[in-house]
Amino acid sequence: MEHYLLEVSRVVWQQEGEQGYHAPYYLTKCSSAALRTKLSLSPQLEYKYLINPDPKMAKGFQKEWEEVIEKMGTMLGCAKDGEEAVAVWKVVAAVLHLGQITFDELPAAGKHEAGSKISDEAEAELAIVAELLGISAEDLRTALTTKTIMKNMEPRTLRESSLARDALAKALYSRLFNVIIYAVNEALSGMSTAPGRDLFIGMLDIFGSEVLMVNGFEQLLINYANDKLQYFFTQTTISHVIKEYEAEGVAGNYLKAIRDIAPTLKMVEGEVIQVPGKAGLGSREERSQCLLSILDDDTRQSDRAQARMTGGSRDDKLLAKILDKLSKSAGFIPLEGPGLTKRKIPDVTIRGEKYKVSFLIAHFGAEVPYCTQGFAEKNADPLDKTLLNLMQTCHESLQNTPFIKQLFEQPAPGGRSLAFKFRDEMERLLSTLQKCGGHFIRCIKPNNERKPFMLDPATCTPQLESCGVKEAAEVAQAGFPKSMTLRDFINVTLKPCAIKSAEWGRLSEEKRGKLCKAVARRVLRATPDMDFVIGKTKIYFRHGGWEKCATRLSTLDKVIGKPGERTASGRFVPPTGLRSYLLRIRQNAMVQQIKLEMRDQAKRQARQAALKRQASMARGAAAAEAERLEKEREAAISKRIEAAVSKALILAAEKAEVQLSEAVAQASESAQGALEAMLVQKNAELEELTEQALKPMKVKLDQLQMNNAELLRNNEELEEFKQEADFVVTELAACKAENAKYRTENTQLRNILAQVLEETKKYLGEQPQNTS
Repeated sequence: MEHYLLEVSRVVWQQEGEQGYHAPYYLTKCSSAALRTKLSLSPQLEYKYLINPDPKMAKGFQKEWEEVIEKMGTMLGCAKDGEEAVAVWKVVAAVLHLGQITFDELPAAGKHEAGSKISDEAEAELAIVAELLGISAEDLRTALTTKTIMKNMEPRTLRESSLARDALAKALYSRLFNVIIYAVNEALSGMSTAPGRDLFIGMLDIFGSEVLMVNGFEQLLINYANDKLQYFFTQTTISHVIKEYEAEGVAGNYLKAIRDIAPTLKMVEGEVIQVPGKAGLGSREERSQCLLSILDDDTRQSDRAQARMTGGSRDDKLLAKILDKLSKSAGFIPLEGPGLTKRKIPDVTIRGEKYKVSFLIAHFGAEVPYCTQGFAEKNADPLDKTLLNLMQTCHESLQNTPFIKQLFEQPAPGGRSLAFKFRDEMERLLSTLQKCGGHFIRCIKPNNERKPFMLDPATCTPQLESCGVKEAAEVAQAGFPKSMTLRDFINVTLKPCAIKSAEWGRLSEEKRGKLCKAVARRVLRATPDMDFVIGKTKIYFRHGGWEKCATRLSTLDKVIGKPGERTASGRFVPPTGLRSYLLRIRQNAMVQQIKLEMRDQAKRQARQAALKRQASMARGAAAAEAERLEKEREAAISKRIEAAVSKALILAAEKAEVQLSEAVAQASESAQGALEAMLVQKNAELEELTEQALKPMKVKLDQLQMNNAELLRNNEELEEFKQEADFVVTELAACKAENAKYRTENTQLRNILAQVLEETKKYLGEQPQNTS
């Protein structure tokens, strides 16, 4: 047994008019007082994860509860109050108590953003959940209010804590469901290795289309699965039959256009395409861009990457991507855009939260409006490592139960998003169905009041239309339930000896078809034409057509009688061999007569074709003669018309010349006066424009003259400055020469002084020293 898409969001949230899964209702309303006490449950308490059930439904809970606990004991191989059964209800109770945990917001502190904490009134519920799951209350508190980012503990915001609580509840319920399915499969499985073990009889019970007040991620996958199965149903029961009718050339109103859901499936799941392999070697399969791939890409982006992007909230950014990529795809209906009429769909408010319709998708049953709020979060299956590690630390006392231990040993789902995994599951399911011989059972809800023996047409008709039953019935009504090849029909009705194999082998395919059709029409000449249709290679019978033919054959057998006996009229029936011989003679004569009729018909058709050709040739000659006469008549008329036209043109030209000369004279006089007046006016305008144009030019000219005078003054000053500079340069050169002269004289004086000093030293050295 396999299951597809457990709608886990229904565990923590239900729309108005909807209910959660039955197990929590059974547990809170119908279980024994001892079990409720053990699980800390109260039938009077309103649990936040549950909408109170319809009173009419609640009346049947007690009986269903007894059946459920008996079946669970059978599946788990234990008593209804056994340890494993109680362990199952512990998990369900833990989910209910998780929904009662609320949070308070903590203000931001330092580098940390605003966090959250368990509210005071929810401390008792926290302790109950920890006890039921066999984990530490403090560990549960930490996992719900903090998260691990790069090995650092960061506080969860108020919203993140609520999402973590709901994620844990959904994971517990989903894994519990998986483990129960596993237990059922273990109970049903055998270890036989006998031949044919791979053969099986399977039953697929899956959801139909779903259109709610608010349609989200789960409804998208549910309707996608329904479209896949509806496409398979159409291909299996309708399309291949219609293709056969078209190939056989059988016309009928069943060939009307059937709703094709393939474009919508291509838009949702993508189309398999061949792309070049790496390094240009070979090719590989990939899927084209689709709604699920866009959703998967958005889900894979981290919160930091999302924060760096502009365009509003994460849901707004996802919607913008979807509209940008899919607005022109078949099956996708945007609410507004270029060339589209804006569609107004009112917003929906449920439990104080407002939901806005984002787009529509044309599913098989209807155009369904979708809200993208929470699409990415639901697709991510957000059970982070902190919560997963928490689930794996349950006490040994709880893990001693082999069944419940499996719940915590299951690895966290990773790799692909929920949408892609569901698409892969649908592909595997369709692959299995295509290998099987399928029979379809459509379950129709007879009325909305849950009353027996009451069929409401207003309730049933939309269901029959949405699941394709009405289309299938129309095709079946206009179609043919019985068919056989023309050769088989002749062999059944005229016996195999009617057409000899050697003779049959010498006939061409075209002649075989004509012969079989002629024999079939002769055999069925007493059957109304509306009961059968002859195609290219097959004969098709409507309802009752083949039965009438079989009844006629049976009547003939009764008239002919059995070999060696006398009929009611006293006629002796020949023995088998003679009877077969006579039948063969009669049937061969019938076939030969049909062949002669076909040859005569061919001759008649040839004569008719020759007469048609002669008539066509005669009609062609007559048409050619008529065309020649018509051309001659048209030529004569054309000549007369040309002569009359030329005469009229000459008279008109003479008259027009006189009128033209008069008009030219009048026009020249009036034109001359007008021209003179216009010239005077234009001259005045030109003078005015010239003056206006010259005025700024005069101003600029005056300014240029002033600038020129100033430049002349500057040039004179520059010339004076240049002369002064030349004088300074000359003086400077003279000073340099005089300075050089002084330096030379100074050098000479120094040399003379040095000589004087040297002579003085010598002189002093020659004098005797004074000893006194």
